[in-house]
Amino acid sequence: DLHNPKLKVYEVHPAMTKEWADVLLSVGYPATMPLSFDRLTGQPDFTLGDLAALPASQPGNISFHETFHFVLNNHVAKDNRIPPYRMSYDEAQKRNALPVPDNQFGGTPGGVYQHWDEFDISTIAPAGAVSADLTLYYQGTSWEYVQFLNNAVSTTPTGTGAPNPVTPFLADEGKNFLDAWVNAVDANGNTMVPPHVMATATWNSACIPEPEICDDTIDNDCDNIVDCADPDCNGDPACPDLIEWPHCFDGLDNDFDGLIDCADRTDCDDVTEPITCGLGVCASTGSQTCRNGTLEVICTPGPQDEPSDITCDGLDGDCDGAVDEDYVITSTNCGLGVCSASGQLECQSGSEVDTCTPGPQDEPSDITCDGLDGDCDGAVDEDFIITPTSCGDGACASSGQLECQGGTEVDTCTPGLPSLETCNNIDDNCDTNTDEGCDDDGDGYCDDTMTVEGAPVPACPSSVDGPGDDCDDGDLNIYPGGPAVRKVGTPHSYYSLFQLAYDSTAPAGTLQIQDHEFIEVLLLDDDTTVTLQVGSDCSYSTYTGTTIVTGGMTINNGAVTIQSGTLEVR
Repeated sequence: DLHNPKLKVYEVHPAMTKEWADVLLSVGYPATMPLSFDRLTGQPDFTLGDLAALPASQPGNISFHETFHFVLNNHVAKDNRIPPYRMSYDEAQKRNALPVPDNQFGGTPGGVYQHWDEFDISTIAPAGAVSADLTLYYQGTSWEYVQFLNNAVSTTPTGTGAPNPVTPFLADEGKNFLDAWVNAVDANGNTMVPPHVMATATWNSACIPEPEICDDTIDNDCDNIVDCADPDCNGDPACPDLIEWPHCFDGLDNDFDGLIDCADRTDCDDVTEPITCGLGVCASTGSQTCRNGTLEVICTPGPQDEPSDITCDGLDGDCDGAVDEDYVITSTNCGLGVCSASGQLECQSGSEVDTCTPGPQDEPSDITCDGLDGDCDGAVDEDFIITPTSCGDGACASSGQLECQGGTEVDTCTPGLPSLETCNNIDDNCDTNTDEGCDDDGDGYCDDTMTVEGAPVPACPSSVDGPGDDCDDGDLNIYPGGPAVRKVGTPHSYYSLFQLAYDSTAPAGTLQIQDHEFIEVLLLDDDTTVTLQVGSDCSYSTYTGTTIVTGGMTINNGAVTIQSGTLEVR
């Protein structure tokens, strides 16, 4: 396959030996220096270091690698070259021309080689050869050599990504040569410099002359003229009239009388041939006639459909031989949303074709809130599912819904504003705690700093609507109707009866007594020293009232000191 880029058709195989690689490394050449390149990728596939790593050369077994480093090579692996003009093998060796070995083509030392154009290859058919068609090719260059130039003679060699400091003056000529070689197309449609045909010949033609048969489309008599065109067919029933109109307008001397076409008045005067003229829609029919030895043409092209062929109709409307060549291609768009795409309106075989193809959907229904028309129906996020939402605690609790707004999920729920906590079984300040501070001591009565609504409430069922009635919500024993006497201590002790409180203070102590009336007879005879703070408010913080004992009070022994307030005994 002469068009295969892997085919090796070159004259010499230069190489470098392992021992020479060792020397080059010793004088500073890098081990990474490429020696050859992959034929398909162009990447280095063997380096100077790889060659140096080969086993040492032995007699008859040289360690080498073929390279394109022409100046550095020191070995010839193969040699296909033909010596110069009329130079013998021995002479070529003397001149260091490195010709082919003496047995490469069957020659012998001292023989004379001839160049391809010094002899006629059609005359050297081997004895006994029946027939052969010969073609002598010359290979202009090879894939390997072009890859070498691309990688070794470029500002930026393929696969290195770095400038080549050795040949900066050549810039990218190696790459340019590769591009030109790969993309160049010859008259036969071949690329990459196919072998050039230098000479052709036929040995012992296979055509054996026989009488011409005038209707079999074969050149039977080997004169390169077929059937009725061959003078041998004159008068043959297959060719009843050789002097018919096609023969008067073909530029040939069909009857071999030395006269061509209309000049042959005897045969062609008044012979007429229908013809066409004009191109495209201007095409028309007419005739050409031989009159008095002169060609007379009668044919008038029709009118154009348009001055330039801009209409896509499959016709040559401006009669220039090209169809729809002036059609103006325009840009087009198609698809909606994420499926939108672009193309162009082209003229293909006389029909307008829009090359635009919509892209794929992101989703079958547009349920994702992203500001995109994911299902390509012209609407954005229209299938997003709205869901109810809630927010806020206690009295601030509210409801809303999760909506899609401008490609973003938005919760419309807005919590209410918190207020001061009220004892009403509602979380008024929206802190997730209900009626906190209403009855901190758990005595069933609300703090008198709080407001009670809807009594009874779980926090303080003993309270009524209005301000709370527990004057000290930090003490479980202080509440409306609770003990009116307490003995000061840690902790305080509370009593409903004055007498019991007194009896508990022996031998000494302090009693705090609310502004309260005791219906009892007091007997203070325990030899106890007691200090009385009487007439206090409910929280025992002020003593401006009067404590009343209805029933009398007797002090037999001990001591009683009224420290504050008023004690009235009845």
